[in-house]
Amino acid sequence: MKRFLHIIGLSVLVAHSMVYTCTLRDGISGDLPTGSSQPFAINFAPDSSLLVTGNDGSDDASTFAVIGTAPFTGQSYGLSGGMGPFSAAFSPDGSYYVAGNQATGDITVFQVDGVTLTNAQRHTIPSSPRAMAYAPDGSFFATASFSSNDITLHALIDDELFTSPSYALPGGSTQPLSIAISPDGSLVATANFASGNVTIAPVVSGALGDRTSYPMPGGASGASGVAFSPDGSFLAVSNLGSNTITIFTVTDGTLTNGIAYPLAGGYLAPNSVAFNSDGSYVIVSTIGGTHGVVVLEMDSSGVLSNEVGYPLPGGSSNPQQVAFAPDNSVVATANFDTADVTFFPTSNCSIPTPPAGSSETSSESETVDSSALRLHGSVCGIFLR
Repeated sequence: MKRFLHIIGLSVLVAHSMVYTCTLRDGISGDLPTGSSQPFAINFAPDSSLLVTGNDGSDDASTFAVIGTAPFTGQSYGLSGGMGPFSAAFSPDGSYYVAGNQATGDITVFQVDGVTLTNAQRHTIPSSPRAMAYAPDGSFFATASFSSNDITLHALIDDELFTSPSYALPGGSTQPLSIAISPDGSLVATANFASGNVTIAPVVSGALGDRTSYPMPGGASGASGVAFSPDGSFLAVSNLGSNTITIFTVTDGTLTNGIAYPLAGGYLAPNSVAFNSDGSYVIVSTIGGTHGVVVLEMDSSGVLSNEVGYPLPGGSSNPQQVAFAPDNSVVATANFDTADVTFFPTSNCSIPTPPAGSSETSSESETVDSSALRLHGSVCGIFLR
């Protein structure tokens, strides 16, 4: 197969559509540490070796060491008085883990030391955070407030937090449940649950520009999750109220060509959405019908196909946020009702890059050993006033 693809000159994308079918193996659930409950937020460290959940029921964050493709329960860390960690994010260099505490209207910043969270510092911010995302270059992170319908930008520079004023969503856009930042850091997007639309805004010199909201096509409702594709060309939105995933094309800071794709096979109420690292697959967690995850292939035009659902293992239920490990070796969900996380080991969920100097396209994709990865990236500070 490798020689054939090389001779006829097929592109990597075509090879992917023929060979690289992303599949998940049976899920493995791991309990939260004793005393922790109702996990909601879920995030992998940039090197895929650590997973952390934000737990609404116990107001703490729990760590899991990722060894191979299995979760090993670590310990839980209090939020220095913060409550309701519905959102969180790692800085791209892996040095910080930030929890957004909706109930107390603040954030807790941890330093990360291997698989340990240390030096928790709690900071008051202008609006109560429901959603959070870090810019890929580490220069800032953004929060969205479900209660005040606005967005705030923040920067961590030498352990000091700088925060912007809050920027209101356009009139009629309400209850943002999730937020995403484009790969180049130039755009911020929110999925607005009550209004059933998505808001997008440019980031200019550390400030948020004019915000524009776009309706969901085809009567889709209950926008709950949002994610940019890794190349920034598309925006995916999960619509909890209408059992659909919407894909928009992103062109010069605007959204066009929104298409809604209904879920099938008994998997209902898509709650959270994520891309794999090369944008060839979209995954959602589902909290209606069969509780689990659904994987869909996405082609270079943003068209979704080949939907496959995977149920949570017996005893686990109500998956909230879903995450692809950065090395694509595993998919994880935070299961609110059962105080556990589920790991789905993956096969062929990314297009392998040929070795330097190689002219052939590999026909196989191996699971990456997380111990071979290294942290990279740096925090490029912008001062927000």
